[in-house]
Amino acid sequence: MTGALVIGTGAVWLGAEIVDNWDAISETASEAWDAGTDLLGDVADISIDSVVTKPAEFVADGIGSVASGVGDLVSDWF
Repeated sequence: MTGALVIGTGAVWLGAEIVDNWDAISETASEAWDAGTDLLGDVADISIDSVVTKPAEFVADGIGSVASGVGDLVSDWF
């Protein structure tokens, strides 16, 4: 009986916390959804053909992206 009361009280408390923090929860969930769909879109843009038949170009593009990011980071420091 005590266990059931503890579980019931916890469920009510959890529900109240969700209601109190709904704006933050929905905003975080929306941001996570957007980030996930952006990532999946980026992965879908990389075709198997470009990875298999053009590995040098694929690697060069990746190195260029990393170098550009490092260059931006260094320029921000100075």
